Amino acid sequence: MDKMIIELKSKQFPNTYYQKKGNGPSILLIHGFGEDAMIWTHQIACLQEQYTVIIPDLPGSGKSNLPSTELSIELLADFVFEIVEQEQISLVILLGHSMGGYITAAFAKKYPDRLLGIGFIHSSVYADDDLKKETRLKSIQLIERGEEEKIEFLKIAIPNLYAEHSKLNKKPDINQHLTNTFSISSSTLIAYTKAMMMRPDNTQVLTELNNPILFVVGNEDKAVSPKDNFKQSALAKDCFIYLLPNVGHMAMVEDKDNLQKIINRFLEYVLQHKIV
Repeated sequence: MDKMIIELKSKQFPNTYYQKKGNGPSILLIHGFGEDAMIWTHQIACLQEQYTVIIPDLPGSGKSNLPSTELSIELLADFVFEIVEQEQISLVILLGHSMGGYITAAFAKKYPDRLLGIGFIHSSVYADDDLKKETRLKSIQLIERGEEEKIEFLKIAIPNLYAEHSKLNKKPDINQHLTNTFSISSSTLIAYTKAMMMRPDNTQVLTELNNPILFVVGNEDKAVSPKDNFKQSALAKDCFIYLLPNVGHMAMVEDKDNLQKIINRFLEYVLQHKIV
């Protein structure tokens, strides 16, 4: 096992792992559906110069095993909390992409006193509406049919996360992202989809949290409505929102440099105005 990869000593989440790099204030990056820690490769390289960067493989992704208990977004927030506890971090900044943002919101609801700030990268605090739930249910039914059907589902789902500009100019990156998802088990994809489908509305996190909140929005995001993101950002007490042109749901790939500039500005602000 790579020296940078640490096993979480957990009865609830056996055989799960995270990376820890750099020194300084603690930043924890949470990946989304169909990803693992390496989706943050560019951010890790940039942030580790000034921060302690912690990047888990969520249970079922990367090197981490899926637990025997049924997954929920709240349970995944507990997984993140166990990492924070193991690392003896008193205050952390969480940044979550897509499903990772759902986990970030659940963490903020359960453990607000452990936060300096939170960021939603192409994510939302809203629960799924009926149409979204129906779509997720159809995805589950397709994946359950077999390995070939899982692959066909991913071949449609992953490219649709990208803006048209990216589909033309980022083909190798999109193909690599797609290839990486093929190794994720059907059990994991189904468990994640069910967890996302059943998650509650966490709007109260925005109205109750006193710490700074970041939203990063792609103007061509088909998975999370930019309009909804702007509505949500207006609810927060201390919020930053950035709209990236020619970006869909994957700024870490589509516009990684501008995303990093946004993250840098947000982290600097959080640490200058931290509420303890």
